Amino acid sequence: MVYGDQDYNLVGNQNEFAQVGLQYAGIVVGGTNGYATFPDGTYKASNVAWPISPNWALRANHTTGGYNDGYEIAYGGTLHSVLETRRIGNSDLTLIRVDQPFTSYAKMFDPSLGNEVDREVVMIGATGIVKDHTSPFTTNNGTFMNGWNRREVAPNDVKRLNWGRNQIESILANVENTQVLYTTFDKATLDNGTPNPRHIGSDEANTHFGDSGGGVFIKQNGEWRLAGVNLAVDAVYRTQTSSEYVLGGIYDARNLWGDFYIDENNPQLGTVRRIITGSDPVPLGNYASRVAGYRTQIDNMTGQTRGLGAVTVPEAGTAPLALLGIVGGAFAAFVRRHRAD
Repeated sequence: MVYGDQDYNLVGNQNEFAQVGLQYAGIVVGGTNGYATFPDGTYKASNVAWPISPNWALRANHTTGGYNDGYEIAYGGTLHSVLETRRIGNSDLTLIRVDQPFTSYAKMFDPSLGNEVDREVVMIGATGIVKDHTSPFTTNNGTFMNGWNRREVAPNDVKRLNWGRNQIESILANVENTQVLYTTFDKATLDNGTPNPRHIGSDEANTHFGDSGGGVFIKQNGEWRLAGVNLAVDAVYRTQTSSEYVLGGIYDARNLWGDFYIDENNPQLGTVRRIITGSDPVPLGNYASRVAGYRTQIDNMTGQTRGLGAVTVPEAGTAPLALLGIVGGAFAAFVRRHRAD
């Protein structure tokens, strides 16, 4: 995850937000050092799933690697064998069933008490051993600050859970066939020097490589509830002809390039790449699969989640994640988004 104060906060620190990652800690998929061994002997960056009932957990479908069973989940010091995987329609949410019951699980966000828009969230992601902020990302020959560079995760990086805060900008009906919650990585001030009302403070965060499958939690009735599962992030390019998207935490994409629909009402006409301009900062953002949008399917498919509340979750130690990618959302003209294994 990338943070506005050039720092990151590890889950387990002694504050309310860090404790969310312990109380509802994601579960490590697979083997040691953040990597999962699959049946064919290949390795893939390990991901997180989120227990929501005694025998079921939610995870991002694009992190499954196509494996439906035959691997294990380490949670609370116990290995749970995955017996089956059930994707929720064509969305990026997948349910996994394990053999041994989880001793604890998270409560899911209840939209009947009000929807998610403008609500504060705690986002759980992962980081390498070094800080995600490495150096300023600039344009206009170094005179315009766009955000922070973010190095690509190396194959053998040890990743640990970390956290950040944000607030829900909007609910989008269809991003990669999934209903999503959208948050933006907002700069502290606007161009005129006034405070940016969308900036939540020094813990302002956005997801990036390594954060797919991480949880998005909203406080409801005094408890933090699972509201989303990280899916993708906005993507922009340094030049008009570049094929590689920018790696970094970008809170102002002006002077960078984005892909835009030629006609938003007729997306089949294709896209054109244009430089991004504006009178105020143009932040990039994160897309998380909206759990509440699939609650009926979850209840029907698991047979266990109706009426379930949250219970105390033991400390789960470190937990690696994987994948992400996108461009679109608050700035409806953006159409390119990216994932990253």
